[in-house]
Amino acid sequence: MPETRPVKSTPRLRPLLIAATLGASAVIAACGQESTDPVAGSEPIEHVHGLGINPADGALFIATHDGLFRSPEGSATAERVGESSQDTMGFTIVGPDRFLGSGHPGPGEDGQPNLGLIESGDAGLSWTGVSLAG
Repeated sequence: MPETRPVKSTPRLRPLLIAATLGASAVIAACGQESTDPVAGSEPIEHVHGLGINPADGALFIATHDGLFRSPEGSATAERVGESSQDTMGFTIVGPDRFLGSGHPGPGEDGQPNLGLIESGDAGLSWTGVSLAG
């Protein structure tokens, strides 16, 4: 049988994980409710595919059907990252400002119908294909 090891949780990581879990719960709960009071200066965030905390700055990144969004640590608002509205269906943060994703181009964006594995080294501002595009 494979050896299992407990996952270590650092004191700094625990509050971030709690915040991400609470944020995800709020987003999921809001999916069933319609609001007529948008937050000033923010776009609606719907159809969430993934969440991650960037260790570079503690910001919450939200991968959605309509692009990637960033919510600074302690903020109740989020802003679109970059110009792309790609459908980021798979998303994970693998290091400071280093993200991996997959999905489909956004409406009106050129490219293959499937992004394959993509990587960002600048916190989601730009993406480079790694493999299996098409």
